[in-house]
Amino acid sequence: MDFNLWKNNEGSKLRLPVAFAFGFILGFVLANLNPLIHEKHRPFKQYAVPAPARREPVIQYDCSEECAQEAKREKSKHLAAKPLSHDQIKTVNTTVVCSEICPQKAIPSSVPKTESNTHTNNDMYPYNKYNRYGMEWVAIVDELEWSNSHRSRTTTKQRTPFDAGEGSLGMTSTEKTRVTVYDKKAIQKGSFIHLVVETFDENDRKRNKGGDYFSSVMSNINMQKSTAGRTVDYGNGTYSVYLYAAWTGKADITIALTHTREAINYLKDVQLVHDLLHTKMIYKDTAKNAKNETIECFLNTEGVWTNKCEYSNANSMGDTKIICDKPKSHKCDQVYNMHASDAKPPQLDIPLCGPDLPVPLSDGYWDDNITFVPLVCRSKQWSVQEVDECLSDTEFVVSGDSTVWQFGTIMNQRFHKKFVNNMVVPRFGGPTTYFWNLVLESDLLDNITIDKCRAKTPVVVLNFCFHYGVWSTRSYLQRIYRAKLAIDRLMKRCPKSKVVIKLAHARDNVYLEQSIHSSNWIFYNMNRMVRRVFWGSGVIFLDVWDMALSAPYTNTVHMASQVLFQELYLMFSYICPHLVN
Repeated sequence: MDFNLWKNNEGSKLRLPVAFAFGFILGFVLANLNPLIHEKHRPFKQYAVPAPARREPVIQYDCSEECAQEAKREKSKHLAAKPLSHDQIKTVNTTVVCSEICPQKAIPSSVPKTESNTHTNNDMYPYNKYNRYGMEWVAIVDELEWSNSHRSRTTTKQRTPFDAGEGSLGMTSTEKTRVTVYDKKAIQKGSFIHLVVETFDENDRKRNKGGDYFSSVMSNINMQKSTAGRTVDYGNGTYSVYLYAAWTGKADITIALTHTREAINYLKDVQLVHDLLHTKMIYKDTAKNAKNETIECFLNTEGVWTNKCEYSNANSMGDTKIICDKPKSHKCDQVYNMHASDAKPPQLDIPLCGPDLPVPLSDGYWDDNITFVPLVCRSKQWSVQEVDECLSDTEFVVSGDSTVWQFGTIMNQRFHKKFVNNMVVPRFGGPTTYFWNLVLESDLLDNITIDKCRAKTPVVVLNFCFHYGVWSTRSYLQRIYRAKLAIDRLMKRCPKSKVVIKLAHARDNVYLEQSIHSSNWIFYNMNRMVRRVFWGSGVIFLDVWDMALSAPYTNTVHMASQVLFQELYLMFSYICPHLVN
């Protein structure tokens, strides 16, 4: 490995002018965030440090075509001893040679674990049968048990009631945090690279809690190859990062600290407690030619109100309602429009695509600028003729946002397949929609009759992500849980139906407020909620997070067409796994 530490050229924009690095290309980035909610809460910006949107290489990793039996290397050194000035570059020379012809090494275990608890909640807590309300604390207990299972069991006798001293504990520092290679043996193509991240604050004090949100990408721009890593949080300030060695040659690795634990606490404890989605309704009396009225409305799941217009759909939104001030000269049912608010890897045990697949250490890699090789299940690059064979006896039923609408454009123009998207409502951004023509996803699914199923196999495509960033966690879970029940009913009527849920991907944040209502941690957390709620319902999780994150294109809400085609090819492989070699 050749290590080169690069300075950051952002100047005064950064509190942390130098990115920390070790091992390959390792750069930490803190998102620039700004609070939307002030109230009595401390400002969010104190929990985040601004940083540039894209990473610069800080370390290069070289794998030659041939390697010796024993790789020669010097002992790795921590590169975080002292902060560097803007014009200072330090270099540590360490070389590791690896080759795809080296003996296959076993994937190292992560961190030694103790026995985990085997009891279930119902065994220990029989009152679960009577009342599930207000039990958010269960997640805290789960977190404590998880982090404790990765801590040392050695204890020292406490001589006094408390240990007295002075000190400071700060957030995770990208200058002080250490990253090391877990297994320094020669790395073979087709194996996993295992990095260990030990987090420290700016005082060089070790962090003893997890919760920081890291993302990682390994790439070779010249070879047009890239892949995203998987992070394991042990809950004790130590993390493992796994990256799939999909090619032979140089690899640049970037590890980005997207959010600190404190920033995530703000998002989940302050922002996601409230429904921030506000919209406008236009009321119109066509019979009397009365002047239209525009009224402010908002989502409400928890709370009380008096003398308001209520719009509910228990089938699709559960207890969440749209609440509006009553118009002066119109009835509540005279609402007319709704405004939007503002190369081939080694032979791995890759299963056929299907529902409820586990999340692998790596979702795949970009073999070139237009080809993504999935490792989650067997996929391929589909021709127009193969797609026509796959979808010949199917009919799409679609409800989602504009990223699903992008699918429709390609499906209609390239594959000549009808793909009409019913846009998600209420939504954050987008065009005005005629109120009485709106169809929500649960109702859409309930409209699929047995006769329709007999005529053609329904292929349902849904997503629940980018327009839900301003929904509270409870409202969001109400919405997707009602959709889960609708899917269960559909599967009972039409067991051959295919239901695809397209998960969120990481996106850019153009201005500060987007870092709040469109935080990538929020979308990542939504993906976890979706998997938890829909798991076991027979749905297909079209997870494109790693594909988009590692793509050689800008991460935006609407990804480049090359990425969209790869997402569709993966979806076709889920719909027709029997046509994949």
